[in-house]
Amino acid sequence: MKYIKTIFSAIALSVLTPVGAQTIPADSGLAADTAYIALLEQEKILNRAADSIGTIIDEWRGKLSENPDKRDEYSIEILRMEGELFDIRNQIGIITTRTNLLEQEYLLKNMSDDNASINNESLKSEDFFASNLTQAELDALRDGKKADSIVTALGKRLDAAVSLQRDIFNSYREASDKEAADSLAVSFEKVTAEITSLNDSLRSFWEPVYSNQTYAFERLLDKINTPASLMESLNEQSRNLRSREAEAVNKYSAPAFAMYDPQRRMLLRLGRLLADRLQMPYKADSCANELAKKESEKYRYAILRLPELTFVNFAPLKIGGTGVVSETNPPKELVVPSRGPLYKIELLTSDGELTNYTRLRKVNPVEYREIAGDKFVYYAGSYRTRAQAKSDYDRVRRLGISAKIAAWNNGVPVDENGVEIEEIPVGDIYRVEVYSMDDTTRDIIKEIAPDKDLMSLEIDGETVISVGPFEEYEKAKFLAKSLPKAKVTGIKLQ
Repeated sequence: MKYIKTIFSAIALSVLTPVGAQTIPADSGLAADTAYIALLEQEKILNRAADSIGTIIDEWRGKLSENPDKRDEYSIEILRMEGELFDIRNQIGIITTRTNLLEQEYLLKNMSDDNASINNESLKSEDFFASNLTQAELDALRDGKKADSIVTALGKRLDAAVSLQRDIFNSYREASDKEAADSLAVSFEKVTAEITSLNDSLRSFWEPVYSNQTYAFERLLDKINTPASLMESLNEQSRNLRSREAEAVNKYSAPAFAMYDPQRRMLLRLGRLLADRLQMPYKADSCANELAKKESEKYRYAILRLPELTFVNFAPLKIGGTGVVSETNPPKELVVPSRGPLYKIELLTSDGELTNYTRLRKVNPVEYREIAGDKFVYYAGSYRTRAQAKSDYDRVRRLGISAKIAAWNNGVPVDENGVEIEEIPVGDIYRVEVYSMDDTTRDIIKEIAPDKDLMSLEIDGETVISVGPFEEYEKAKFLAKSLPKAKVTGIKLQ
């Protein structure tokens, strides 16, 4: 628990060390607001603590790069420290939300009267809105002015959560044993729940604001007899936006955040048209200037889903004893891990599945896998290194079995030099999985396989395009070899 003491020391040091420079408010008029200044001071202290922990995390990352054999141990410690950092950033986010709201309220109460035409427009719009809108719609217009501050504050916490989620996701995919993977999976679900909570917080605030503002603008435009020709384009954009919103739920980890800017821009379009119709040039220009800015892609974080990992219990083979393979205890299908090396003793290959296991003598446990051409290969033992497999290989040879050592690396069979062995996938038909899709790749597919369908798949958290089917392996292989990152897979027909 040394790292916990280190973190607490860093926080204590940040709290006890004088901050130094005087806290400067966003507006000089806020200097007399003691609650506001106290929040700024607290935010500064927490930022110093976050910086201290960040430095410690960087040091541990350095240890990890120097000692890759301790990846699992160091990764878990780093993730725990990042969890502490995440909690501090959450506190900072809460404080920032409160200070932003105080600043917003102050500015709204103390708007400058220098520009008479702007104030005249404001008075004119306020009278018009007050006369024609419900209280809920008026509240939505008021709350809309606070939206950017709230989104910014919640967004800081979302950024921290998504960053931690990605770190956990990457560490999970590299985990070399089930215990480490399970621990990381628990952390991943915890952070995912935090992302969902932040998204729900924004949605509960923004959804009624957006809905009421949209309805209010559309009703006011209708009230002043806005021609249908002026509304047609906005109605089309609104329909497109609803389609994007429906897709966002399955596309982004925080869909309310992802849709905030597009929805805000929709309100600006409605507001600009209403201002034009009411002859309020300042408000119309203000909306136009905002719309001239490029639509933000911030917060459009893709959904991450942990892939199902396969782990091997490395164990030497046994000769004799319980568990000997037989008709009542047949071999189990071999599972090859998708990461790292695996070595096994290859016992024999048969045409079709064995029904008599006397040739396997007393070796156990035995596993099998099917390869192209209706061949079944039988194996025993599981080893991390070739040297470990070699000692058992000699024992099996002494039993009279013409055994050899089989090896895989990252799920792919390799020879004794670590070179990939090309194997025809088992199947009656074939498909090509494409892992990198761009315009050049699409052109190659259209040229070589114009009649094949394309399907989108999710494999190990990565989107893959599957092209096929192919009845001949060579044709599928030709397409795969023509693409920068693709492989052939087989499908057995029932």
